[in-house]
Amino acid sequence: MRKRLVARDLALAVILAGIIVAAGWVFGIPALTSIHPQLVTMKFSTAVSFVLSGVILLCVVSFASRFSDWILFADATAVILLALIMGSLLLSSFAGVVTGIESLGIVEDAKAIHTTVPGRPSLLTMTAFLLVAAEGIAVLLAPRAVSLRRLCGAAVLLAGAAAVLGYLLGIPALYGEIPGKSTAMALHTAVLFMLLGAGFAAPGMPGKE
Repeated sequence: MRKRLVARDLALAVILAGIIVAAGWVFGIPALTSIHPQLVTMKFSTAVSFVLSGVILLCVVSFASRFSDWILFADATAVILLALIMGSLLLSSFAGVVTGIESLGIVEDAKAIHTTVPGRPSLLTMTAFLLVAAEGIAVLLAPRAVSLRRLCGAAVLLAGAAAVLGYLLGIPALYGEIPGKSTAMALHTAVLFMLLGAGFAAPGMPGKE
């Protein structure tokens, strides 16, 4: 039970952080989109994806104690939206095209620091979010596949931890920056991935403590 409560609190923290950063973009408050003016921003699509990811984690926690059509609907909706956003961005990155989904209606400065395409998150960020979507799919198709969920959660946590370490050691490759190819992962994005990954590792098997 305690692990579920921890996972729930982590999910709520991630959702709140995503909403705050998204609000920073909508209302033009730079202090909410980047920790420091010389550090890369958390993209608007990333902030929205953290809200969706937090919803998925809440669904995983809920599945650990009960099943509900509403929970199934929320999980499926969040998974589909997250996979569409990040899957499209990843494909456009490899194709070398700008589709417009990068901005989601919020335009970033063309000279944004450590950013290859305005509004487009790092390849590492997109990959981590697709792992989160895979977590949500696993809950729908194989609710008792706890080991699979924990493996994906550990990978997300590791991606975030590697990025934080990259910032501490000054190694851009660890936080996903590839000049001309991949935007850097924002520092607060990395921290939220650590929280998210830890949350997915916490819930137990459905129906059991």
